[in-house]
Amino acid sequence: MKRYVMFAVLGPLLSGIVLMVVSSVSSGYWYKPDSSLLKFLSVLGSALPISYMFGLPSAVLFAAVDDIICHIRSIGPVVRMVLVGAFAFVVAIVLSGTTGGKIEIEYGLAGLVPAMLLSWWAHRVSPITPPAPRGGHVTGH
Repeated sequence: MKRYVMFAVLGPLLSGIVLMVVSSVSSGYWYKPDSSLLKFLSVLGSALPISYMFGLPSAVLFAAVDDIICHIRSIGPVVRMVLVGAFAFVVAIVLSGTTGGKIEIEYGLAGLVPAMLLSWWAHRVSPITPPAPRGGHVTGH
């Protein structure tokens, strides 16, 4: 349950921050002398409700994929992060509805980075413990 709450609360926030930073850097706004952190935060604050409105369903979807992959014992945490990140990258591009160019990469990164960070953090906060052996006793001696 922690995983879903983490993804739902922090996913759209991190996605909005990543999208703002990536689009600011790619447009050249980041390097202008009149750009300030206060202006960046005010634009981010005004765009945050939209980020939550559109990002919340995606974040819960990514949490579900992370949870499903987490229960496959043969997949380690690093591979799980990569799989969830790749899935988030593709879904973010498809849901953005863009027709090509660097805008697709910006939206893809806005899905990839938060999904990978939250997948890593979910592994740290609530690792999956292996189930108890069947039969109530340990064999093997």
